[in-house]
Amino acid sequence: MSTYNELKEEFDRKVKELRENCPHINCDWMEEQWVVAHSTGYEVFVCKVCDKTIDKRKKTKKINN
Repeated sequence: MSTYNELKEEFDRKVKELRENCPHINCDWMEEQWVVAHSTGYEVFVCKVCDKTIDKRKKTKKINN
């Protein structure tokens, strides 16, 4: 039987490998929040495959026409 720590180490190792080998071609900008519904004022460019944050920028205001 595996312990929690063994499972977590295996998971972390697999996520690291996934992120190192991912081409990050399926990414999108999303609002960064420090808790639900509380914006940090930034947007992050996140890979939808491996969930790695690729870039970060100051949130831009959208103009409604």
